[in-house]
Amino acid sequence: MISNLITPCGYMKLVLPNPPERTTDTFGRFQYTVHRNGPATIINRGPLTKCTIASHVNDLVPLLREEVRLGKTVIFIIADGGCNFHVGHASNLLYYCRLFRDLKLDALIITSYAPGQSALNPIEHVWSPCTNALASVSLPDKLPGESICPWHQDIPEEEMAGKECKVYDQAMEELGEYLKHVEFGGFPIQLSHIPSAVTEESPYSDYNETYKVMSSNSGKVYRESHLVEEVEFMLRHVDKRIGFLSFAKCRDALCHHCQGNPIQAHDVMQHIFHDGGGFPSPVPSKDRDGHFLTFHEVMNLPAWDTDDTEMQQSLGRCSICRAYTALHSHLVVKRN
Repeated sequence: MISNLITPCGYMKLVLPNPPERTTDTFGRFQYTVHRNGPATIINRGPLTKCTIASHVNDLVPLLREEVRLGKTVIFIIADGGCNFHVGHASNLLYYCRLFRDLKLDALIITSYAPGQSALNPIEHVWSPCTNALASVSLPDKLPGESICPWHQDIPEEEMAGKECKVYDQAMEELGEYLKHVEFGGFPIQLSHIPSAVTEESPYSDYNETYKVMSSNSGKVYRESHLVEEVEFMLRHVDKRIGFLSFAKCRDALCHHCQGNPIQAHDVMQHIFHDGGGFPSPVPSKDRDGHFLTFHEVMNLPAWDTDDTEMQQSLGRCSICRAYTALHSHLVVKRN
């Protein structure tokens, strides 16, 4: 028996109240309201289509481009902690940086829940109604009019490959029919799939080469690659900490990208990234043991921690780029 896997990639746009709403926690402290549902998109990929950080960034480009068109140039991503999203992988950093650069965002912030707490990620709750809708569903492994699946037919390899793609596409189309009326939080779930015959997705189709370079410890491999300029750009704009990654436009007069794409969200960028030195790290509360200051409390501090040293004194910055030594030790080989 042959078993094939269809991989769903889910994305949700959390609905933010406009104007912002404030609520209080159990201690009576002000907090900003962020709803934990919103329009969701699921993009399915068949067994012949790789699912990597490049796939996810390619999925996000059209979704975020619409947000940018609406004037939203500071984007937050709460990502899965798996290898395809993890903020600690050098290849992932480069693809996130491309998203920041090519959408001309003022700032891109990516974070994830701690290990063991991924269930708190709102996108995880989308899978429940989908699973219910697919209970007892079996997708066909044969083409219409045929009684034998392609893998058991005595046909040339090229013909078998073509039929294989058709079987997967047919299965994903049928899957979409089962899920087309599913909603989450009152919002319909948008479904699509990547055709199995597509071997290179766009706009980023260089994952294999990029991964090879970014995971190599060879300075020669890096210097001879097409990524030198991109990595230098990334190191000038990145801010990496534990479970956190951000990119922000700089004020360097020699930076052609930032000078050629002026900041749109002036107040946010000025207060947080320029005057504040970066998005604040979590700050333990001195008054409530086991709790952290709220974002509202941190914003009212005269200065805030951007190095995670409030949580662990041994943490600190690399002397060359705004990343911890763990990241810098990987990339410095390529810079030398």
